[in-house]
Amino acid sequence: MATLLKASLISAALALVLPAAASAAPEIRTVSGASPAALQATIDAFKAGAPSEINWDGVPATATFPNRFPGGFFGNQRGAEFDTPGVGTEISNGSPWGGGFKSYSGDKLFAPVGSNYTNVRFNVPGTQRQAFTSSFGVVLSDVDTTGGAGVTFLDSRGATILEVPVPPGPNGLSFVGVRFRDGERVAEVQIRAGSSPIAPGVVDSPQTDLAAIDDVLFSEPQADLAPLPDVQFVPTDVPSGFDDSSARTPRQRASLLTLAKSVRRNRTLKVIVGSSVDTEGVLTLGKSKKTLTLEAGATPFSFKVPANAKRGKQKLVLTAGDVKKSVTIRVI
Repeated sequence: MATLLKASLISAALALVLPAAASAAPEIRTVSGASPAALQATIDAFKAGAPSEINWDGVPATATFPNRFPGGFFGNQRGAEFDTPGVGTEISNGSPWGGGFKSYSGDKLFAPVGSNYTNVRFNVPGTQRQAFTSSFGVVLSDVDTTGGAGVTFLDSRGATILEVPVPPGPNGLSFVGVRFRDGERVAEVQIRAGSSPIAPGVVDSPQTDLAAIDDVLFSEPQADLAPLPDVQFVPTDVPSGFDDSSARTPRQRASLLTLAKSVRRNRTLKVIVGSSVDTEGVLTLGKSKKTLTLEAGATPFSFKVPANAKRGKQKLVLTAGDVKKSVTIRVI
């Protein structure tokens, strides 16, 4: 079947939602075609500003179909984590999903299962520090329809920076890449792969467009420090001659700040944790816990709210040494 190659370098001022204060429009590259060669020139041009690349062919068999892919697999070395509102993510050659998916590199592809959405979040490689990137691109396989897939860029507070539709490439490949040039900080990217989720019994068709994800490219994640609470010590006068060693040791302090007052179940809540010393900490919401490695100062983290979390007002509790802090959030 003949496939029309559509390659374009689009000015965001013509097409998509931009931050009102931006003075330099994002550089957006899109292309679709029947083969990897049809995408190559556009992707090579984008790679100049996005040197980090993830493909799925080096993932070991223990993390590929029929096993679920652990979303944090690339977090330590590459600084990117993948999750989905669905039942999990998989890596395969496409056969378990009904076949018909071409690959851009190698033969393995990535797909969310039970949802058509994949969330990509960034961290400083080797740490739990929340990070941002300034450029991101992704190759998708078998996007059949116009509007059948899209890429949404979000900041650390979950606000949408930009939305880009994926050009259709029926039985072929599509690519979207964006490089931000006015200081925008992308903390999360949502990839909508097709109009329907991959699931048992779902057959690819114009009405149920199934799509998979191949290579992901992005610039090196950088630490994203939002405006932070003051966690400095308040000096205390000590009476002359008082020699208790504990009085010379500053009392440990901690703080907890959420960047949203409400959060949906199975979604991520952005928090900033302040500590006066290097220590271990624990965030608790109901029965869900997350262990944190805290450094002196303030550090952003992401806390995944369980899919079965109780709805309504709940306390998110930080325990750091002998200090406990809590904030009330609404789970919806």
